[in-house]
Amino acid sequence: NHKVKEKSEVIKIDALYKRYRKKQVLNSISCKFNVGCTGLLGPNGSGKTTMIKILSGVEKYNSGNILFYNKQEHEIERKKVKIGYLPQNFGLIKDYTVYEHMELFACLKGLPKTEWNENVDYVLNLLNLSDIKDVKCRALSGGMVRRIGIAQAILGNPDVIIFDEPTTGLDPEERIRFQNIILQIKKQSCVIIATHLIEDVMEICDNVMVLAKGDILFLDKTERLAEVAANRVYNIKYDTAKVLEQTGIIVKSQYGEQGNVYARYILDKDVTQDEFKEYECMEPQIEDGYLSLLREHRKNYVR
Repeated sequence: NHKVKEKSEVIKIDALYKRYRKKQVLNSISCKFNVGCTGLLGPNGSGKTTMIKILSGVEKYNSGNILFYNKQEHEIERKKVKIGYLPQNFGLIKDYTVYEHMELFACLKGLPKTEWNENVDYVLNLLNLSDIKDVKCRALSGGMVRRIGIAQAILGNPDVIIFDEPTTGLDPEERIRFQNIILQIKKQSCVIIATHLIEDVMEICDNVMVLAKGDILFLDKTERLAEVAANRVYNIKYDTAKVLEQTGIIVKSQYGEQGNVYARYILDKDVTQDEFKEYECMEPQIEDGYLSLLREHRKNYVR
C-alpha cells in the first residue's frame, strides 16, 4: 500500500497582506500551489487579479512571504523561477507582425536565440496561429490577440504559468483548444487561472480557490466545491422559490412540464431542511457550491 505522493509544491504563500491606501485587498492569506492547475474564482473586487499580479511580480505586497520551490522541492530565488503571465488587459504593438512579437517575448524571457524559432513555431502551432504569423497586429481581432497572449505566456515552457481571464473573447472552438492545451502543460507546470467561467474550472482545474473580499473561502479539489451545497439544492416551482428568497438563493429557472417554470434553489445553511421534504432534492454542482459560499460570506461579512 504505497501512499500516493501529492504533486510537488511550487509556491507557498504565508500571511500575504495587501492594501491600496486604506482599502484592504488581501487579508493575510496563506495557501500553496502545486504542479497542476488551480482555478481562482471570486466576484469583482475579491482580490483575484491582485493576487495574480503579486505572484507574477508586477505588484508589490505589504507583508507576508512568498516562497518558490524547484522540481526537487528545494527553495529557490524568485528571479530563478520561469514565470509566464497573461494579464487581463493584454495589448500588442500594431506595426509588429505576430512572429515579430513572439521573437520579442522570447528575447524578454531570456531564451537563447538559437532556440527562438523552435519555441515560437511550437506555440504558434499550438494556438492555431501559424497561418497569421506574418500579419501585422493592427489587423487582428480581439480573440486573436487573446490567443497570442496565451501563446506568449506558455512560450519557453515556464515553471509557473498565470492567466487572468484567458478565455475572454475566445469562440467555443478556441476555448476547447485552450482547455486541451492546459490539460497537457499542467502535467509538468504550476498553472493558475483566474476566471469568472465555472465551465473552465470544471474542465481543466485540479483545485479551486474561492476568494471574496480578500479572504479565502475555499481551497480544495475542484469536485469538492459542489459538496458545499450538499443536500441543500432543490427543484421548486419558481413562484414558490420567489416567496422563499429570504431563506435561500435562486440559481436559475427553467420550463418544466405543462408550462410550469421551476427554479434551482439553494437553501441557506442556517435554515432547517424539514419544511423542504416535499420538494425534489438535486445533486449539487460546482456552481451551487460556489454561489452558496458567496451568499454565506455576504451574510456574515463584517469588517
